[in-house]
Amino acid sequence: MSEPLVVEAHPAVEIRWLSQIGRTYQVYRTVGVPFDLFEPLGGPIAGTGDYISVFDHTRHGAQAFYTVEIVD
Repeated sequence: MSEPLVVEAHPAVEIRWLSQIGRTYQVYRTVGVPFDLFEPLGGPIAGTGDYISVFDHTRHGAQAFYTVEIVD
């Protein structure tokens, strides 16, 4: 007998910014105290000249802070 299918829906936060062609961006997240230990959220993202959105689930339930940095 196979395992039952489990489907869950969780809220998410959207980080969105207007990018520039030729730039590469990195989104960072920190969860919990202290709020100064930022870790990468995914890999680097190439700018498109349009808005870029990154979604992060809020399943962890902890307060989180985000930053986007230009890496080149």
